[in-house]
Amino acid sequence: MKKIIFLGLLLGLGILLNAQDNKNYNVYWKNSTHIESSDGTFKFKFGGRVQYDIANFFEGDAIKDSVGTSKNGMEFRRVRFYSAGTVYSNIKYKLQFDFSGGTAKLNDAYIIITKIPYIGFLQMGHFKEPIGFEELSSSKFLTFMERSLTSEDEPSRNTGFMIGNSLVKNRLAFRLGVFKDADNFGNNIGKQDKYNITGRLWGAPVYNPENNKIVHIGAAYSYRNPQDKIYSLGVRPEAHLAQKYLKTGVFMDVDNSQFLQGEMVYVGGPFSVVAEAVYSQINRENYPDFTYTAYYIMASYFLTGESKPYKASGKLSRISPKKNFGNGGAGAWELGLRWSSMDLNKVNVSGGRLDNISFALNWYLNPVTRIITNYIFVNMKDVDVAHIIQMRVQIEF
Repeated sequence: MKKIIFLGLLLGLGILLNAQDNKNYNVYWKNSTHIESSDGTFKFKFGGRVQYDIANFFEGDAIKDSVGTSKNGMEFRRVRFYSAGTVYSNIKYKLQFDFSGGTAKLNDAYIIITKIPYIGFLQMGHFKEPIGFEELSSSKFLTFMERSLTSEDEPSRNTGFMIGNSLVKNRLAFRLGVFKDADNFGNNIGKQDKYNITGRLWGAPVYNPENNKIVHIGAAYSYRNPQDKIYSLGVRPEAHLAQKYLKTGVFMDVDNSQFLQGEMVYVGGPFSVVAEAVYSQINRENYPDFTYTAYYIMASYFLTGESKPYKASGKLSRISPKKNFGNGGAGAWELGLRWSSMDLNKVNVSGGRLDNISFALNWYLNPVTRIITNYIFVNMKDVDVAHIIQMRVQIEF
């Protein structure tokens, strides 16, 4: 960990020296610390986030007997530090570490070459594969504390290459990448020479940010080659401290797996709706294939009139209250409702089925400080029900 901190300090010193070499530069705050050269060719920012969670579980006896007892507790869900920026106008980078859980791990480490004719950009390093609306959305901006059941098995960060471009005045865009499964530091050493291919296509047929009206539609596909021909899935009920309620067991002789995902987003002023569905197929060499589905629909409404901003990268972004708390205002207040479902009960597999109904009450004190409260009703089909109450305090810097 000391080496990582030392590396971060060296990186920060190098950036500052580079900024000084440009002689004219600005240092300012915009939800994080920014350094920018006067001609705009060099831009750097430093920041991080802290998310502290508390969770309480009220589980039926049959659930406790089936999967074990989830223990009430608290944790630092995320403690992250990052540096990101642009050098010589067309080269971007990001380096981000997470220290939650008492150990360090690498979240992002990549460079992006932009302004490539026809292709758009080339991204190389360790980063998220382009699949899943919730999965690609930053945890800083999620309506609920945890992502829905659809994200449990979707690909996340791996090491590879990706190209992408935005077309029709940012109304249509694509991403296509080749990846290898990697550990928490982006390494893949001595593994089989197998690659995964993931692509995403999305568009905004309705795009009127001046009136806060957005309709977004997207789809993604991933073809995966498991390194050791092994597959297993365990699913928590949208609470990080909970036991895994659904379990497939371990599948051997897996030849490949495929994910097909679709998404829809509507934003109309303070009201928004997001829906997402995933179809997964695990293909085995000497056994029947295993398929499952998962989906959710979520609605959000701001009592104080704010609206979720939409980014050209096909994601919803930061909420800025109309008037921050402490400056004569009440901040922003949001209500959220989500229903999600996952069914792992198939022929020869009794993985279980979950149906969750979740409520959220979010208080945005300012653009970088938020208190989230969630209640989750969990129905573990043919087993029992559970009730989960959890809260998060979040700050960015």
